[in-house]
Amino acid sequence: MMQYLPSLAGVAIISFLFTRMLIPLSHSMGLLDRPDTRKLHLGAVPLIGGISIYLSVLFCAVLFLNLPEHFIGIALICGLVTFIGALDDRYPVHPNYRLSMQLIAGITIATIGDACLRDLGNLVGFGTITLGFLAIPFTAITIAGLCNAYNMVDGIDGLAGSLTLVSILGLLFLTNGRAADNEVALLAYMATSIGVFSIL
Repeated sequence: MMQYLPSLAGVAIISFLFTRMLIPLSHSMGLLDRPDTRKLHLGAVPLIGGISIYLSVLFCAVLFLNLPEHFIGIALICGLVTFIGALDDRYPVHPNYRLSMQLIAGITIATIGDACLRDLGNLVGFGTITLGFLAIPFTAITIAGLCNAYNMVDGIDGLAGSLTLVSILGLLFLTNGRAADNEVALLAYMATSIGVFSIL
């Protein structure tokens, strides 16, 4: 993991540049979040966080990390989810279509990316709960649920980003020394990019 630490500076710089470049585009494209009864921020806020973070992490992962081939498939699926989210910000997408795309993305990630919840561990104290044939649908529902949970909680400036950052930092702590260095570095890239965006 130590060999990837210098590249975090590059991630921070690239995240800063992507964010700055996308802010003017958000105004011209109408990607702005205006206050309402649920959203308590001041003024129109550019809705480019997801796009900026996705592009920054993808660019830096390709540039600095030696990731397995299935990362390409996961990156494409994450790009699709990001695009649907941005489209929903600009032209509200029917919840059924959005949920369908999220479930398809979850199934694809669980299948081609091998990022599948195969068991829930010793959750209730009676031994490991194995999901078996329910592993892929459970993973898909979990991914769709997380997408919507973060989307629904976002009503104050920086809230969704801060919650995501806390989660990723927790994963970094748990995976460091237990997962492959390049995968841990990818989490660090996400945390850095989210941190830069949140500051801006």
